[in-house]
Amino acid sequence: MSSYLGIDLGGTIVKLGLVRGGKVLATERVAADSQAGLGRMLGPVGEAADRLLAGVNDLAGVALAFPGIVDFPARRAASTNAKYNDAPDIDVEGWVRDRYQVPFVMDNDARMALIGEGAAPEYVIPTENRYRDRALALWQQAGKDLGVPMMADGGVSSLNNAAALDENTFDVPRIPLKDVYSE
Repeated sequence: MSSYLGIDLGGTIVKLGLVRGGKVLATERVAADSQAGLGRMLGPVGEAADRLLAGVNDLAGVALAFPGIVDFPARRAASTNAKYNDAPDIDVEGWVRDRYQVPFVMDNDARMALIGEGAAPEYVIPTENRYRDRALALWQQAGKDLGVPMMADGGVSSLNNAAALDENTFDVPRIPLKDVYSE
């Protein structure tokens, strides 16, 4: 079974985790100064990663979650949100390749969080009024998935008993994540 290193590049804390078989084996945290730039953080992040990887001989890849817009195919930061403003000029993939000789992936931190949550559906519910219908449909679907009773007229709906609930109880179409999540 292979091990993977995950790096979450936060504005004030960089979190690193060593994962094998879907289980987190060890973690490290590094104080970050995103205003100082990514170039200054690679040294401390590399030291923390080396501590996590001490004795690991099956590293198969490194993933980095970046707090900005990422050019996923190029594995590079495309734009920043006033954090790590030097990141578009830094070859993080090259840094990983030189240091660990393993494949590398980089994506937006919010997208990486969704990937890491597991097999259950995730819901990103918009709060802008123009998306009200979509938001209500998502709330209803999320409630169904969580087993929350449907409410109507100030009380629990008569439809909410175990015998009555089935896949056709709620006619709410699944909305693909790409339709409700945007940068």
